[in-house]
Amino acid sequence: MPRAFSDMLVVSHVEGKGNGVLTKKSLGAGVEVFREDPVVYVSGKRNVCDCCLVECDDCKRCTACKQVWYCNRKCQRAAWNVHKLECRYLQNVPSSPPGEQPHQSFRFIGRCLVLSESQGHGGVLPELADMATHLAEYKQSSEVVSSLMFVLTKYFGGRLPLDQDVIISTAAKLACNSMSICNAEMQSIGSALYPQISKINHSCDPNCVIIFAGKTACLRAVQPVAADEELTICYIDLLQTLEDRQAQLKMQYHFTCQCSVCAGADESDRRRKANTIRVVSDDAVAVYHAEDSHGNFGTGVSDCDAVAALANAKKFLRGAGSSLGENSPHRCQVLNVASDRCCDLQLFRESLHFALKTLPCYGLYYGRHHPLHAVQLMRIAKLHLALDDLRGGVDFSLQALTMLRLTHGESHPLVSDAMAMYHGAREEYERQHR
Repeated sequence: MPRAFSDMLVVSHVEGKGNGVLTKKSLGAGVEVFREDPVVYVSGKRNVCDCCLVECDDCKRCTACKQVWYCNRKCQRAAWNVHKLECRYLQNVPSSPPGEQPHQSFRFIGRCLVLSESQGHGGVLPELADMATHLAEYKQSSEVVSSLMFVLTKYFGGRLPLDQDVIISTAAKLACNSMSICNAEMQSIGSALYPQISKINHSCDPNCVIIFAGKTACLRAVQPVAADEELTICYIDLLQTLEDRQAQLKMQYHFTCQCSVCAGADESDRRRKANTIRVVSDDAVAVYHAEDSHGNFGTGVSDCDAVAALANAKKFLRGAGSSLGENSPHRCQVLNVASDRCCDLQLFRESLHFALKTLPCYGLYYGRHHPLHAVQLMRIAKLHLALDDLRGGVDFSLQALTMLRLTHGESHPLVSDAMAMYHGAREEYERQHR
């Protein structure tokens, strides 16, 4: 029987998928559907506050466990009701190297366990009770389970406070129902459990996206949705071949996607396959080993690391990468590495050269209504302006602004930044060409 969880949405059976979320009324593209705060969440980076999830360069860490960071004393006090439950356990884990945190997944599971215990739920959060587990499939990953139990045993001081089966069941549910929290540029900064959003099914051509305002998840429609139509989001990065997408969905979420793209109804996916040659080479491995932060604009890695990563990326693009079509996601990922590292070295012209070459792939895989495509366009606009190319800055900032209004909404700070960039570049361009 359908179950409503908002005035607009209902959980109902969807043919071939089990349950899904349907809208009761039609939605236009660019509409915010609803917001949800997480039941539990953790930050995933040293420069991200574990309370408000604001990114800051001078976060202060807890002086007891030395494993969790806060932007100020106010946030530390606000987070203490939850952190006090885990602080003594985190002290059993060796202090992380500068700039790193304990492995995000085990810390997330540990927080869920201690939080549920403190609430008298016996290690199982009530919100997890009705969620899919795929427990049998999860247990098949014996190395993952063994590693998890080893780390959690150490975390809890040598003795697990809960039955092992309860812990494994919780971990299995979190593995396929939790999601990454992302910043405005869609870079992961933490993990969270959103009970309502977890009910929304996947599609490789989703009609909705999720944007974050701190820890709050905002579901936005990016395509028109008819009344009684299912809402869908994308669980994975779409910049992958059909085979890679299917493999990741099967491994992590234990289903085979049958959306129109994967089922072959979309001609663009056949073009992707025809223009993509999978290449695994020493050059490619070197690129990915040298690169530690895909997609970050100005990541601040040392000049030595940036030089080495850029050299490896160029070597790949001249060698094995040269045989790949412009629609190859593997080539596109290396182009992003090259562009990012050029940016670190302030080689903005080269960075722009590589970034522009990613656009055919972004257009084909992400389409015109994906946050990552919008962020890439804004990045390219910034590079044009860094080179004093006002015309390029105007063109690409307008493209970015148009897409961001759809994906992020008018009130989002990134939209304000894009608008200021566009108007500033346009006014200066017009002033110079009077």
